Amino acid sequence: MTNGQRLNLNLATHPARNRRLFFLLLGLLGGLLTALLFVGGSSVIRYGFRSRTVRANLSQVQQKITVTDREGNQFEQQITQAQRAHQRRVDTLNQLIYRKSFSWVELLGSLEELLPDSCYIVSLKPAFHEDAVMDLRFKVASPDFNSWQILVGRIYELGFTDLRMESETRGTDGFIIFDMSVTYERDI
Repeated sequence: MTNGQRLNLNLATHPARNRRLFFLLLGLLGGLLTALLFVGGSSVIRYGFRSRTVRANLSQVQQKITVTDREGNQFEQQITQAQRAHQRRVDTLNQLIYRKSFSWVELLGSLEELLPDSCYIVSLKPAFHEDAVMDLRFKVASPDFNSWQILVGRIYELGFTDLRMESETRGTDGFIIFDMSVTYERDI
């Protein structure tokens, strides 16, 4: 073992001999850092441009949303004004259509079915509502209370509702005149 060259492992004692390895490692490290800086810088620049365009698009979208909300509010106000301005006319036209389409034959047929043979209607006064409901106020002449009770029973059987007795008087012919009102709902 004495024949071989002696290895000097202390690199600090002879720095000139180990420079190549040092420069090689330094060059690789520098190249790696340069590559990382280039990739990082290009990413920062690329995403910076993208974030600018995204911010610009976002501000445009927010402006459009603001304009659209403003227009929507204006349309809602116009709709509300149009409803206020034309609601009375629309209700009047709907009432006219309802009254025109009302079947008096059906109502009068129902009233004829209601009356007992000894009773008759003295007067009839209808009062229309918005939907298919109307109040009927009428006076019925009956010879006695039993015939009137039969009439009341038939009123409830045929689907008339809210029977209200207004007054009762004795006529000159001896009949009792009952002033009453009911609610009539037609089938639509």
